Amino acid sequence: MKRTLFWLTAALFSHHAFAQCEGDSVSVSLDITTDAWGYEMYWELIPASGSCGDGSAVLWGGNPDVGCGDDVPGLGGEVYGNNLAVSSSTVCVAEGSELVLVHRDSYGDGGSGFGVVLNGAPVLGFQGTGTGNDWPISLDIVDELQGQLPCMPLPVEANGANWVGSSEGASVLPGEVTPPAIACNVYGSWCPSDPNATNTLWLSWDVPAEGGAYRISTCNDSTSFDTQIALWSAGDCADWESYTLINASDDHGCEAAYRSTMLTPCFEGGESLLIQIDGWGGQTGTVELSIQSTDLNESLVVGASVSGLSCNLVEGFNPNGAITLNPNVGPLGASWEWSGAFGSTYQGTNLSGLMPGTYVVDADVCGISYSETFEVEEPEALSLTVSLAPDCEAGAMGAFVSVGELEEFDSVTWQVGLNEFEGTTVSDLPSGLCEVSVVSLEGCEVSEYVWVDAVGVPEVNLGPDVFACAGDLVTLLGPLGNGLDYNWSTGASTPLLQFAAEPGTTVLGLEVTDATGCSDSDVMVLTVDDCASGLSDLSGDALATTSWEGVLAVPNPFVGRTSLVGVSDVDVASWQLWDAQGRRLDATWMHLGTEVALKSDLPAGMYTLTSPARRGALRLVSQ
Repeated sequence: MKRTLFWLTAALFSHHAFAQCEGDSVSVSLDITTDAWGYEMYWELIPASGSCGDGSAVLWGGNPDVGCGDDVPGLGGEVYGNNLAVSSSTVCVAEGSELVLVHRDSYGDGGSGFGVVLNGAPVLGFQGTGTGNDWPISLDIVDELQGQLPCMPLPVEANGANWVGSSEGASVLPGEVTPPAIACNVYGSWCPSDPNATNTLWLSWDVPAEGGAYRISTCNDSTSFDTQIALWSAGDCADWESYTLINASDDHGCEAAYRSTMLTPCFEGGESLLIQIDGWGGQTGTVELSIQSTDLNESLVVGASVSGLSCNLVEGFNPNGAITLNPNVGPLGASWEWSGAFGSTYQGTNLSGLMPGTYVVDADVCGISYSETFEVEEPEALSLTVSLAPDCEAGAMGAFVSVGELEEFDSVTWQVGLNEFEGTTVSDLPSGLCEVSVVSLEGCEVSEYVWVDAVGVPEVNLGPDVFACAGDLVTLLGPLGNGLDYNWSTGASTPLLQFAAEPGTTVLGLEVTDATGCSDSDVMVLTVDDCASGLSDLSGDALATTSWEGVLAVPNPFVGRTSLVGVSDVDVASWQLWDAQGRRLDATWMHLGTEVALKSDLPAGMYTLTSPARRGALRLVSQ
């Protein structure tokens, strides 16, 4: 024999219309499921003293031609279709009665299922096998289930002795209603850490005729476990969809830890309600529950929490302000009417998606006027501070970003072209337009554009110290590049420095600075002599028709090679090159269009070029 307590199976608890039976009677009905051959099955529910087919059955169904077996025909009834769920009618049977559920299968393969519903609650389950089964059913089980099913609640009274009971051995029905899991200390809610019922007790409470508000509580020394309670109204105790939550409490309203108290709204009187008691985390034990009248003028408490917007609206339009009222009479204890920002209106105790502004709630709680004003704030917009930190030695740009007093972020991204970097501090940023994007832990987004300059000044090298003759044009060139500033010791600010040499010794310096502030510098010593003195013997013929004026040696000073510009001499064989000691030197000259180039391995020093065809001399300086 297979007998199953139905609240341990997957039975549904939603379709029975619970017929109230008078006196000491129990309402009885059956839920039947057929297999693929429903016409093979017949059943009867008979007194234990009766026999199948003798007409004593209180309920029956299926194919009467299958009957009771042994050629005993069944009672007239409906032949069931295949793979169906069928509910029988409901009858009232005296408490304590002993019944037998008779099942027959003509093919002998069983397969039909039966659920026994007592007082509107699925209580027992059977699965047919073979050619049939005879299952005994004792209605004494009803006494065992009192207080464990909403359709078999235990009575409790207000303003009388406290109700004391035990939840040990209690269970829970499939799909049993529970309050929403908002927070432990929010009325009308149970703790989200254990949102489902596990071992429930059910009490029935008829509100006294005088009505009014009441306090329901497990706050006492006798309650031995962590309790959570709820107050329901139900149109049909067997139909979860007809249940309406009035109030609930989990660990709230008590000085004692993990006990619960809640207030009711004002009742007119005579309402029939259900009280659900459960243990958090599957806890069970002794519970003492009291229901006492209360004066809301003294006991009404309306807590509230306000959440401002997580982000400024300029950082993305997401109005997510919220206001939650927590009245100890429960969210249905009054009609909560709101007026808010921009003429908006709301109802209820939980407002979300709010714009910043002022919100006013008004309610009449049992004749007590309640009004409160709340402010939903918008945070200031995030403000980025991007700091660039060039590393001159490494030739790289580092950077870091700060956002007010925030220290942690969901993400920080640096985007330069196709290059992307992450983190509040980065290094080696390439030059170009950089977008810095920050997302806070609250999801607020803000970005800013900065220009990243290239870091690194080309090496400044003015070359070795040089000699020159008075009147020579000295030309120096610094490194070239975009965004460079030049500062010569002469006061010049261009990369090219040119000036006429004057006798004496001069220290020339150049500092070059890039856009990031990185700089490099170099100096050289320029020694200038009056080369014209004592050179008359080296001058050209006094009768010569041309001179060296207008002839330019480029570069001068030079290293290894210089070109003479502005000469028309075809015969350079007569040109004479002299060192500073008056010695004539061999030189190699090459014609390059309108220029004549001197290629020589001359050591550093000052040299003089003369020609019989030219007056004067040209001074050259080899580096």
